[in-house]
Amino acid sequence: MFNGPRAGVNFLDGFGGGNNIKGNLLFNWVRETGDHGPFNSWDRMPYLTTVRTGEPSVIPATTNITRNFIINSYDSTWPLDHDDGSSFYEDTYNFLVYGGYKNYLGNSKNVHDNIYVLPDSRSSGGGQCVEDVGVGENSGWGEQWYNNTCIFAGPNAGVYSSADDHKLAAGGNVYMTKSGNVTMQVGSVEEIELEEAQKTLGFDLGSVLEEFPSNK
Repeated sequence: MFNGPRAGVNFLDGFGGGNNIKGNLLFNWVRETGDHGPFNSWDRMPYLTTVRTGEPSVIPATTNITRNFIINSYDSTWPLDHDDGSSFYEDTYNFLVYGGYKNYLGNSKNVHDNIYVLPDSRSSGGGQCVEDVGVGENSGWGEQWYNNTCIFAGPNAGVYSSADDHKLAAGGNVYMTKSGNVTMQVGSVEEIELEEAQKTLGFDLGSVLEEFPSNK
């Protein structure tokens, strides 16, 4: 899928869930607009369906987004843009170029074993591995981000940004920079380095900093 004015795949609401997006190549989207990505979702209204268990429920079945190659070019902001309360997604084993992971007011997403390449090359979207915008007690509940690899273009990079106290559970990730440091902003705690965040906040445990990989 390539060359379109807005998102290539757009879920206007989660409805009953249970979708599978697998093995696709997306590039050159968001050529005429902005503020979203090649994939865009939101979840502004609950629906009563039987999709999850066969019994009526407002909780959707999990939607799987796996083994996709997405290039976040033109005016895209995030490769997988989970917007406006998007919930019950599993993003796994995707190769995502020029952008990081985004949660905006959502919950119950399991994001692991993805490779994020050069998120800091974007002039929009913060340029971080994770932008977790959680405002309110329920937002961010059940969010998990682990065993991912994030490769930065520059020596010093922002890994994580949250507008509220962190509820996303992170750990076991690999951050690669050009012999530099990675910092994060967690709620009211700004510009804290990875090691300090692990020691003082117990956040992103098991994650490590490595040097930028060689192209030889």
